[in-house]
Amino acid sequence: MDTVVKELLESLYGVDRAPVQRIIELVEHYRPGIRSHRELFYEDSGMATGFPLNESDVVLLAGGELTPDALYRFLDEECDGTVSSVCGTGPADDFPQIAREYRLMVNLDPGVPRVADTPDTAAAVVDPAVMTEAVEGLLRNLASGAQIVRLPDTAPRGFFPLAQRILELVDPEALLVVDATTAGQESSAGEDAQPAHLTYQSDAPEVLMDAVGHGSTGALQEWAAGGRFADTAHIAFNGNMSAGRAAGADLVAGADLVAGTSGDNGYLDALVDPNLPDSQRARVYLAAQAAMLALAGVPGIGMSRFIGGVVSTEYQELADAVNNPETVTGIIFDGYKQLLSARTQSRAFHPTSAQRVLPSGADLFVLVRGPVSGESVLCIHNLSAEDADFEGSFSQVGRPEEGVFLDLISGDRVFPGQEAGGFSLTLSPWECLWLQLGGS
Repeated sequence: MDTVVKELLESLYGVDRAPVQRIIELVEHYRPGIRSHRELFYEDSGMATGFPLNESDVVLLAGGELTPDALYRFLDEECDGTVSSVCGTGPADDFPQIAREYRLMVNLDPGVPRVADTPDTAAAVVDPAVMTEAVEGLLRNLASGAQIVRLPDTAPRGFFPLAQRILELVDPEALLVVDATTAGQESSAGEDAQPAHLTYQSDAPEVLMDAVGHGSTGALQEWAAGGRFADTAHIAFNGNMSAGRAAGADLVAGADLVAGTSGDNGYLDALVDPNLPDSQRARVYLAAQAAMLALAGVPGIGMSRFIGGVVSTEYQELADAVNNPETVTGIIFDGYKQLLSARTQSRAFHPTSAQRVLPSGADLFVLVRGPVSGESVLCIHNLSAEDADFEGSFSQVGRPEEGVFLDLISGDRVFPGQEAGGFSLTLSPWECLWLQLGGS
C-alpha cells in the first residue's frame, strides 16, 4: 500500500483505527478488477505530459433519455467516430458495453454529506463510514470500467487528495473531475495534495449566449483570457453541470440552460431567434459551438446540445431526427460532427495546449491554440450578423506555407489579403475558420 495513502488516512483516523485498515482492504480488493479492465482499453495520448486524453477526446453528457443499449447504438451508428467518451446517468456497471469501447465517465453518488465548515475545518473529522462508502464507490466504478469520475462538491472533506493518491496507485490513466473550489481548497491543504486532473467550469454556455445575444464579444474575450485557462495543473472540463442535482442528472451543457426558457429546443431557442429559417438558426448555433470547442481543455457536450433539440426516448425517432437534413436538428447534428472531426486534425487542440486570445473587434472571437509538435491553429469566429474583418500579424501567429491557410472545418484553402508583415480576412456572418499554421 502506498505510504502517502496510509498517511492521509492516519491523519484523519489515527494509526489504530479500523477505517484505515478497511479502506486499505478495499483498495487491494478492487485493484485486480481495475487492472483487468484497463488491459481491454488503453489508448496512449502520445503527449510528453502523459495526460491520457488528446485532441480527439470529447465527452458526450447523456441525460438519461436513452437506455444504455440505445445509447450505445446511437454512439455506434450515428456519431461516425466523433465521440470518444460518454457520461451516463448511473453507475459504471449499467454501461458494460460502452465501457469496453468508449471512455466512460460517471458521477460519483453525491449523497454523502460534506462535513460542515467550522472555524477550524482542518480539525473536522469525517465520519469513517462516510469516507469508506465514498472510497468504495470510487473503486467499484473504476473496476466496472469508469475512466473518468466526477467528484461531487458534497464529497467528504479530505476525499479529493485521497482519491488522487488511490488513482495514482491503482489506475494512473483514470481522471477525476472536480469543481474549482474543491480543487483550490484541497490542493492548498498540504504539500501532498495533487492538482485536479480536470476542473469543470459551467459558465461557457452563458458567456457565449451573452456574446451572441448582445452582439459583442468583449466579455467573452475577457473571460477566455482569464487565468482559468492559463493553469495547466487544472485543465478545464468545459461542460455545464449543476451540483445540486442527483448523480447523473446534472444540468448538462445546453440542456434547459436558461430559467424560464420555453419551447422544445431549450438552449437553441434561448440562443437563436426561433423565427429565423432553420438553416440560419443552425449557422448561428454552430458558430457559438465552434467557439466553445476551440477553448483549451476537454469539451463536455450535452445530448440536447449535440443535436440542438429534445432527445427522444425512442431510438428510431431520434435517429430519424438527426438524419433528416431538412430540419434544424439534422443540420446541427451534421455540423457538430464536422466540427468535432476538424478538432481531431491538429495536435494544437490537445487539452494541455496553450491558448492565446487575440484582440479583435466586438464581432469577432479569436484564439490561437498551440504550438504543439510544431502545430498551431488560428481560430476566428464571427459571432455577428454582419461581415467582419480581421487583421492579423504573422509575428503573432506565424506564417503559413506559401502564404495560404488551410481551414480545418471546411477543408478549403484560404487566401488572405497580405500586406507588409500582416494579413487580412473578411468573414461572412456567423462564419468560423480554424486555420492551420504549422505541421502537416
